Amino acid sequence: MNIFNFLLGILPGSVTCFFGLKLRRIVLVISWFILGYYGLAFFIEHIDMSDTLKLVLQLLAGVVFAILSLRIQKVAWFLLVFAIGFLVVFMLMPDVWYSIVLAIIIGLIFGIIAFYMYEPMIVISTALGGSYSIALSISNYFGLSKLAYLLLIFALLAIAGLYVQFSCLKKEKLKKSETKVTA
Repeated sequence: MNIFNFLLGILPGSVTCFFGLKLRRIVLVISWFILGYYGLAFFIEHIDMSDTLKLVLQLLAGVVFAILSLRIQKVAWFLLVFAIGFLVVFMLMPDVWYSIVLAIIIGLIFGIIAFYMYEPMIVISTALGGSYSIALSISNYFGLSKLAYLLLIFALLAIAGLYVQFSCLKKEKLKKSETKVTA
């Protein structure tokens, strides 16, 4: 893993993990940029073309996905929360045959709940998604091949991200309630 891919996982992952709710529009754009960038990388990995052309196409796909996410925000959040739920389940049970079905079901549940409990689900999904991005980047960059290392890093960062974001959400709600009382 090169330093560019390492930073592409660490920097947006940190912003997402700890400030996902406050910066939700930026997080949405960054997340969909990364999804477009790496999504296309997955599909063109074995196609014979120059690395420069691959990079340009991946960057272009990232920009298109980012712009599209702003146009269809509710759908984009549903899909993003679905993907995070899917990834968490699939990460915990990668070798079990029914893990894909369970991951799809959990992802759908997360996505549907995101419509009804918008702020808490954005906090949960961004903390989990950001911590996954950071943990995966650290594991790959430093060659930590055991799943236990990935899960430990993921869990510690997820707990920290949830704590920070829910603390900020609680403070915001207290401020809103105080302004209503004084008004």
